This record gives sequence, structure tokens and C-alpha cells, in this order.
Amino acid sequence: LKKSIFVKKGYMVYEQGHVIANNFDNPRYFISEEKFEKMKNFQVDKDDILISCSGTMGKISIVPNTFIKGVINQALLMLKVDQSICNIHYLKYYLETDFIFRNYLLSHSGTGIENVAPVKKLKNIPIFLPSLNEQKKIIKKIQLNENKIRIHEKTIKSIQLNNEKLLVKNIWENN
Repeated sequence: LKKSIFVKKGYMVYEQGHVIANNFDNPRYFISEEKFEKMKNFQVDKDDILISCSGTMGKISIVPNTFIKGVINQALLMLKVDQSICNIHYLKYYLETDFIFRNYLLSHSGTGIENVAPVKKLKNIPIFLPSLNEQKKIIKKIQLNENKIRIHEKTIKSIQLNNEKLLVKNIWENN
């Protein structure tokens, strides 16, 4: 995809920024129907998993139900999941683990900009798939833990803000 082929309206081009921000509501680039037909293999569907592949890499998002019809650009990797055997949220959490990221997603090619590992290596990611029921239980536990983390992060920010207020108050009182 080159900027010279973009049109004002048409089919959305999904970019890394969408995945990094986990926000698919702000399309910047579009392609024509003709180009879209040529790029059908890169067509985005709801529940696809998108992974950023260069620079800020390894960020993972799930395409929401409210997606706009379009294709991924060359800086993204798209996974289409057979949901009869794998829950998309389970797979997302699994791929986000430090072990998978460091051993499979991260390329150790020695270049200045990090990139996702070659497809050949990605195809060898071992994926442990318990039953769908067990996957759902695992997801529920992870989401509970994430809620706890958010609560603690808010508490930490509040304490940091109080510390700053104490410092500022002390500076003003002593000047």
C-alpha cells in the first residue's frame, strides 16, 4: 500500500495506530473497491486478532463488532481464529504473555528497529488449548485480576498526587 493509491472514501486501511490505541473508529486512509478486491486476503473481519509488527510492536487487539470494512496495512499481522476450538480473548491473552512475546513474536535479527519474527517462526508458536469451557474460566480469572490491577493503579496515582501536593505545599510555605 502506497499513499498515492489512497482515496477520500472507500474501504478502510487498518494501521498500527488502531491496534496500539485499541481504537478502530478513526480511519485515516481508504482504498478503492478495485484495490480492495485485489487485497481480499487481507480483509478484516470482526473478531480477527491484529498484531502490530514494527516499532511499537507486539500490541494486540481484537477487531470489534462495529468494525469498518477494510484491509490491514503491511505493519500488521492478522490472525483468523477458529472459534469452535479457541476463544479469541484466550488467544489474545496467551499471545500477550511475556514468554510468547520474547520467544516467538520478537525478532532477534539485530536490526535497529524491532520487528515481529518471520512467519515461519510464528507458525511454530505452541498453543495450549484447554476446552472452550476452561478457556472461559481462565479469561474470567484474568479479567478479575486486571480489574484489581486497575484499582491499584488508581490508588498509586492518588498517592503520587498527594505526594506532589505535599511537596508543592512545602515549597510554597518555605518561600
